[in-house]
Amino acid sequence: MKFPVSTWRAGECYGIWIPKEFIENFKGFKEVTIYIGNDKVTRPLRQTFWSTCPEIRGKVFRKFFQEHGLLDWERDKPHKLFLNKENNIFSLSI
Repeated sequence: MKFPVSTWRAGECYGIWIPKEFIENFKGFKEVTIYIGNDKVTRPLRQTFWSTCPEIRGKVFRKFFQEHGLLDWERDKPHKLFLNKENNIFSLSI
């Protein structure tokens, strides 16, 4: 399964934002492991992920965004990416 996500940023913190209609893909998870380029990161799903802040954050996202020229975007126009899920393994793609 492949679903859309978008780049997310708060100051110098980067991550991906999950549209609410796809949050069900994380049901039963307390943390998620995502392959991002040549890196693998495991991040907790914070309590607010399920209600008001459906983003996954981490330093590896900034590195990936920088490698692909995605560090900057216009306000309210984040870059669109894809999160692939197969057998509860996630990977980020452009």
